Amino acid sequence: MRRFKPVPALLLIGFLVATALYVFRPGGEEGMVVLGDLLYVAFAVVATISGFIVARANPPKTLPRIALTLFTLMVAADALAGIVFAYHEIGLGVRNPFPTIADGIWILFYVFGILGMLTVTRRLWRFISPWKILTATAATAGLLAVTYSSFLRPIAADSGATLAETVISAMYPVGDILLIGFAFLLFLSLRGNIFGRPGRTFLLAFVVYAIADLSYIHKTYLGTYITGDMVDLLWFAGQLLMAYAFYQQLKTGGK
Repeated sequence: MRRFKPVPALLLIGFLVATALYVFRPGGEEGMVVLGDLLYVAFAVVATISGFIVARANPPKTLPRIALTLFTLMVAADALAGIVFAYHEIGLGVRNPFPTIADGIWILFYVFGILGMLTVTRRLWRFISPWKILTATAATAGLLAVTYSSFLRPIAADSGATLAETVISAMYPVGDILLIGFAFLLFLSLRGNIFGRPGRTFLLAFVVYAIADLSYIHKTYLGTYITGDMVDLLWFAGQLLMAYAFYQQLKTGGK
């Protein structure tokens, strides 16, 4: 019999409970707005606590401690932005507010994430060859090109959004793709180093975030998105995958 692992089980149960709530939709549309905002913040806080625990398991001023602290700040920014967004929706009654200070905080999500990836890259530089850099760069450029032509350009041309709104909207998929590019580079270079298994989970989390953000932008463009949409489950999955990646890092010794 395989050993029972309570942390992954609890994360999975949390996601399944959220999925059930989204299927049965207690409280109707208004109830789902409140529920969706609260779940978003709750799962982001879970990821933040997980990151704090594993970061503290490393000696101060070491590269693993710095990288994991940056990743923790990344999900902490996600939680804080979710709180601000929820304040606008629940407290002020403004549905799907955009743009707000929450969008500025979400920029920090990508800033901290990219800085964390650069820190990990520095530690694993001996595993990274020129062809791996070229492959990851080409994949990132391809994803950016497809995203621009398929999503961003049509939306910018047809929506009548201001330049600021267009730039902020583009920030999310572009930031996600840059994180995917760094994670993919590390994925190509994982053999023989301790970041292997957590690195794959971080990569999967970033991919899920990207799909969620692109779906959100598309639905917002069509005017069909409201908090409580099934798209929210993708963000929840990304947050819980981040928490699981931190857990995996802790199981490897926290280094």
